Amino acid sequence: MYLEHFHLTQSPFREEPDPEVFFPGARREEICQSLILDILASRPLVKLTGREGSGKTLICRVIADRLPAEYEVVYIDNPAGAFDDLLRIACLDLGLNVSAKHEGINFLQEFRTLLEERRAAKKRTVLIIDEAEKLFLATLERLVRNISEQPDTHGLSIILCGRPGLDANLEQLSAFCSNVDVQAGYTLEPLTESETRQYLRYRLHAAGVSH
Repeated sequence: MYLEHFHLTQSPFREEPDPEVFFPGARREEICQSLILDILASRPLVKLTGREGSGKTLICRVIADRLPAEYEVVYIDNPAGAFDDLLRIACLDLGLNVSAKHEGINFLQEFRTLLEERRAAKKRTVLIIDEAEKLFLATLERLVRNISEQPDTHGLSIILCGRPGLDANLEQLSAFCSNVDVQAGYTLEPLTESETRQYLRYRLHAAGVSH
């Protein structure tokens, strides 16, 4: 079962990744376990990079399934927009009750308040941003600066998933946020020929096809 608080905006023409069919080879299981340990250790920022189709979204789903119940996962896909747009989506996912008009709301303050409420209740929040290479550089900078300025991050861990372009964007910010390791994370390498055969056998077996 998926966690009830795990939200995904999904195109009707895009196949839904199934965490029940997770190929553990090619270091996928190892990386998944490492990400979960980073979250459990309260690491504020971790990245997961890889080429299109390498399995980043599926690993995000698996992480959300495996985290203990006291972790609330907010998933944001295709995060194009300003920093306030990103926080607005996160706040709404966390249950912020607002009218149709959002003018005048300080979403950063609201976000911090929501995180504090959860921390007071012995809960932690995980914000997963998929396709994070699409973040405006100014939005990414504000996100990283907010982590840098709030060492305890209000009980928040952020996972940035994206294509290799995310590395270059984070590298530009490293000088401004020296107390946050913006390059900490993992890379999903393309499958080798041998790993591809293993993957195909795994998927055929999962589909109930004998071979």
